[in-house]
Amino acid sequence: MSYLSNLPINQVTLASIYPTIFEIVSTQEVDDLLPSSIRYLLTNYWISRYPSRLSIGINNYFEEWFNLIIKGLVEYYHIKYYNTTFVDKFYGLQRFNSKSNPLLNAHTAAINNVESTSAWAQKWPLGLQLTKKQRLVVFLQKIIFPYLKNKLDQLYIKLIARNSFGSSLPRNGDTSQNIINNLKKRLFKIFQLIYPILTKIFNSVDILLKLSYLTKRTGYFSLLDYLFSIEYTRLQFPLEKEIDSYTLNFDKSHKLKNRMENQNYYSALDYWNSKLSGLLGITSFIGSQIFPSFIFLLRVYQWWTTENISVKIEKRIKGFDKDIPNPSRVSVSIKDEGEKRRDRSKCPVCQDTIRNPCILETGCVMCYPCAIKYIPEHEGKCPVTDRKLLGCIFDKQSSEWKIVSGIRRLMI
Repeated sequence: MSYLSNLPINQVTLASIYPTIFEIVSTQEVDDLLPSSIRYLLTNYWISRYPSRLSIGINNYFEEWFNLIIKGLVEYYHIKYYNTTFVDKFYGLQRFNSKSNPLLNAHTAAINNVESTSAWAQKWPLGLQLTKKQRLVVFLQKIIFPYLKNKLDQLYIKLIARNSFGSSLPRNGDTSQNIINNLKKRLFKIFQLIYPILTKIFNSVDILLKLSYLTKRTGYFSLLDYLFSIEYTRLQFPLEKEIDSYTLNFDKSHKLKNRMENQNYYSALDYWNSKLSGLLGITSFIGSQIFPSFIFLLRVYQWWTTENISVKIEKRIKGFDKDIPNPSRVSVSIKDEGEKRRDRSKCPVCQDTIRNPCILETGCVMCYPCAIKYIPEHEGKCPVTDRKLLGCIFDKQSSEWKIVSGIRRLMI
């Protein structure tokens, strides 16, 4: 399923160029897995072992320096030069402008023409490439909006916790400060009421679009894709540049003979561009080999750590009560040392069959009325072990012992 888009297709049709919903979901899962995995590795092997102000700051601002800066630069590069994101390019997916359906039909027909040597059929035409506005939308959808959504979710959780514990904003004597605090309270209340409603509406619309995509009624996978006419495709071709449309029939053999090439500015620029493009191709090839290896090793590491944690938990559960000694089966009364054994079915106070039983902190069982009467009269001590109960305290005002806790009723 993960590499379905990279499989060869004999006949390119309008139905075959669209990826399945499982391919797009797979790319999104991998895209969400990468930041979490990198943060886990940093926290587990660096920050937790060598805590410092620098490491803790890196952990606290991980979303800013990684998700916004590093990931933003990588996605900006791929969106600009490939019309796709980093993970989508790895999965063989690309985005295109779906406003021109006749141009899409013509390009699909040109691809199927095996005998055609037109360079137009071997490149993604300008009319189907993403516009600047569409590229900006894709960048916002992949980088900015997830970051803002995460921050709003954290703010909403804080407000819910604050209201649950009854805390509020501090009040100062300054009137202007009180006005600002009251305004913040009202804004927070409005946000707390509106935010979950908007989230439910957006999720409902998003689910409907995904169901429509699943049933092939539409080619838009999200709400922003629908609003700005952005669709996915399996066809990955180099992007046609504006200068290519004017220089397809240009004969490169016509050059000025009376000028030295080494001193020509444009010739030198073209030379270094060719070198850099080759370097970028090598870097892209190395990245395409390292990235799947990293994902595979990450999966293996996740399985290994999960297995070790489960084994450790199982060992701890098995040896949890290994060092705890067994309780003594013989209850010895300190008051009556000659009595080595006592009938446990009788109350130690009234010496009758236990009725309405209760248990003390010491583990002794007796009648509840006898315990309530006996313990305060004997300075909060157990009638069997003669030990003072922690749940029985002396009240200085009434000069009496009172039972606060330490007695549990038994249901038999």
